[in-house]
Amino acid sequence: MTNKDNTSFLKLLINMQSICESAGDKVFNKKILSVKFKILFSIYCCKKVSPSMLVRQLNIAKSNIALFCKNLLEDKFLISTQDKFDKRIIYYELTKKGEREVESCINTLSAKFESLVSKEDVEKSYKAINFLLKVLNSNIGD
Repeated sequence: MTNKDNTSFLKLLINMQSICESAGDKVFNKKILSVKFKILFSIYCCKKVSPSMLVRQLNIAKSNIALFCKNLLEDKFLISTQDKFDKRIIYYELTKKGEREVESCINTLSAKFESLVSKEDVEKSYKAINFLLKVLNSNIGD
């Protein structure tokens, strides 16, 4: 790929991130902040995660993860469980209320994007972004 292609992919990646972040407030009527949705969505995808896994996945400081998760626990979107062998380790899981919230947001976004973009375009973009992320991540240590 040329530098122009790589620049286009980076722009696409940055624009997609901006779309997702700004969509958070608009789609959810500011009921949930975009960082909270990212946390909920990460847990939705993985089913059960530790705070350190969220830190790595979302690139958010552990103290901020703890604050957001505390609020999500209080709002009954999450439950926390201890590891069976090491009681110091906790995991977060979605409650039914949390699952419904994420699925509702996904359905709302799907309805909005279906009229704008074809499924094939989304799949191509997804593959391209994942490929670019792999390339970027493999070159970070060099």
